[in-house]
Amino acid sequence: MRTIYRYTLRPQSALIQWILSLVVAGILVYYFSSVQMPGTGSVGRIIHVAVVLVALAACYITIFGYMPRRIMCDDESVVIKMTVSSRVIEKSDIVSVRSINPSLLNGSVRSFGIGGIGFSSGQYRNDSLGEYFLYMTRLEDLILIETSSGGYIVTNYDGDLGEFFNR
Repeated sequence: MRTIYRYTLRPQSALIQWILSLVVAGILVYYFSSVQMPGTGSVGRIIHVAVVLVALAACYITIFGYMPRRIMCDDESVVIKMTVSSRVIEKSDIVSVRSINPSLLNGSVRSFGIGGIGFSSGQYRNDSLGEYFLYMTRLEDLILIETSSGGYIVTNYDGDLGEFFNR
């Protein structure tokens, strides 16, 4: 199986993400550790801080778990690999593959998914495309893989994915 691309955050995006994460975590921990609630002492503050840290950890596991990491292709399938799962598209199910203009995504509604600095993934719907899965790491060079069960929109890094389907 050939890897078409491996997604990595640009250093600036990664740095911004971690700085924002630390700032938000610091503000929340400070707030919950300094709030005086009637009838609670230091144990109540510790519980508040623990709840906030667990909630933040759950958010980060979810965000980084569903971030698209790479696309791999072979003669039988296309695999969109995320940290915690994969989406396999059988080549026999593919009806068509074409480049699309990012403006086609306007008006889309996210049914289930997640997005962050530098990526967006999940299930979406709009009037022009219908139901589709989006695995995007940048808005330029999008490719739509239409199957009998729906569409998949992925980033076509350096034209490698389009080149793979055109051979």
